[in-house]
Amino acid sequence: MKDRYATVFFLVAGFVFAATGFTFVVAPGLVPAILDRPGATADAINDARAVYGAIELALGLFLASCAREPRDYAAGYRAAILVGGLAAISRFVGFVFVEGTPVAHVAYGALDFVGAFAAFHGMRRAGRNQLP
Repeated sequence: MKDRYATVFFLVAGFVFAATGFTFVVAPGLVPAILDRPGATADAINDARAVYGAIELALGLFLASCAREPRDYAAGYRAAILVGGLAAISRFVGFVFVEGTPVAHVAYGALDFVGAFAAFHGMRRAGRNQLP
């Protein structure tokens, strides 16, 4: 049985990741600009396209596809928890241990944490509804 929370969660999370990934696939030079690294090499720009673009785009499409079938909810929730949780931890560790890390990274980490928490909440809700 479809769950409205899961459907909305996966469609919103999928859209955010896919839109971000698509943007970086099309304009990978934005990554060095956002990170304040002007004059990035062609190799760095191609890596930005692959990592920030293709991986996020793929994750977004995967999460959005999880909205279709309840049997896919568990895999989608696990992926969202792992990605959001590990990204948040990585950002917070970087902020604490790497001198000069922009304060904006704390905000990004908070957003990652909120996404992971929303996925965890969805998984708990689904568990009460006999999630396979």
